[in-house]
Amino acid sequence: MQRNFDVIIVVQAQRGRMASELAQKGIRVALVEKERLPRYKCCAGGLSVRAVNLLNLDISDVVETEITGAPSRSRHQTILSAGKQTRRIYCNARQFDYL
Repeated sequence: MQRNFDVIIVVQAQRGRMASELAQKGIRVALVEKERLPRYKCCAGGLSVRAVNLLNLDISDVVETEITGAPSRSRHQTILSAGKQTRRIYCNARQFDYL
């Protein structure tokens, strides 16, 4: 096992693409993850409605939540966008990977 690296990236699940790009440039990269993979992560299953439509795939069995509104904050105000139209979909990422 190699023990000399140019870059160490902690939490590989969020930085896999960055590690791949660095490695393609010949940079020696180590990925460090605290938990055993795969593991449940609520942020890993977020999809925009546009992305779901582009997939042309039935994901209804793995959808956990559909978001129709969310607050947007700035220094001066908070705006709540609300409605009946789904804006974002969260699904179980581990199940989604096997569709």
